[in-house]
Amino acid sequence: LNVPVALRDAKNNEPDRQALLSGGGRIKVPCLRIEEEGQTVWMYESKVIVDYLEKRFSAI
Repeated sequence: LNVPVALRDAKNNEPDRQALLSGGGRIKVPCLRIEEEGQTVWMYESKVIVDYLEKRFSAI
């Protein structure tokens, strides 16, 4: 889909790990953080992430 995604390293970078825990509530990857309309949603399941990206960006 050629979607630009900022990568974070929760395994080797402590600030990224803490951001994942404090924002999403758990340390689990993959995780996609989505910020839309003033709200933040954290998606953790691969299938859910892929489905969201396909629906959101395939029409672009």
